[in-house]
Amino acid sequence: MSKLMVLLVIIFGFFISVSMAGQHKIIRSTGDSIELSRYELVSRIDVEEVDDDLSGLTFNPLTGSLFAVTNEPPQLIEMSLEGRVIRLIPLLGFEDTEGITHVQGNQFALVEERKRQVVFFSVDESTTRIEHERCEVYALAMKGEKNKGLEGIAWRDGKGLLLAKEDEPEQLYQLTVNSQFELGMNVLLRRSETPRSLGDVAGLHSLANGNTLLLSEASAVLLELSPEGEIVSEKSFAGLRYDSFVMFKTIRQPEGVTVADDGRLYIVSEPNQLFIFNKPEVS
Repeated sequence: MSKLMVLLVIIFGFFISVSMAGQHKIIRSTGDSIELSRYELVSRIDVEEVDDDLSGLTFNPLTGSLFAVTNEPPQLIEMSLEGRVIRLIPLLGFEDTEGITHVQGNQFALVEERKRQVVFFSVDESTTRIEHERCEVYALAMKGEKNKGLEGIAWRDGKGLLLAKEDEPEQLYQLTVNSQFELGMNVLLRRSETPRSLGDVAGLHSLANGNTLLLSEASAVLLELSPEGEIVSEKSFAGLRYDSFVMFKTIRQPEGVTVADDGRLYIVSEPNQLFIFNKPEVS
């Protein structure tokens, strides 16, 4: 029997405090930034084992591999850092699986968008299936359309989960639960004076430098945010403004983002594509 804990979440609602890609300026761009603009696309892979709905993505340092999810059918895909599928793991009893994040060891967490649930589960080398009823589930009380629910998730060491509501309105908040199941939250982004906002939030990733990557499908941009919510670097997917690599235009529907321990950047896109980026060494 799954352990269902309904958490009444007070959401500090806010519209994302950045303009559309190319219409806002970077506030701070040196020092502790990974400098997204320097990343170059080195490979685009069609994941033949997946027909459609490739969604969230995360890196597991324990196995040195990538883990992605699809929402129809719900399944977990383990891939090498070169995009080779290692195994497919059915997610039994899951619905509308979107973002995924590695927590620690063999533990992962993913979000079910329409149910507004966070599900914790474990994966080891012997895992062949994951049953929802055996997982630890947290249901979040949220308003709005069910198809515009939780989309992104990222684990922040020592700070808990960072969660993203897709849009209407876009919201980012941090979820922490102590041993008494008391909920703590804080806002990542600060309200901006500009009336413009990102079109949506599709994916999140927490960086080792303390910053956060925020992926927007509708605005075709990847942002690096400081802990204070400042934009410290960005990568646009709109046309060829930032990249002369023609294949960059083919990121039609970016859904998930992660960074491996060797610094390579990975993005998954529906229906079944994996994009690999690398940052050239400074000579």
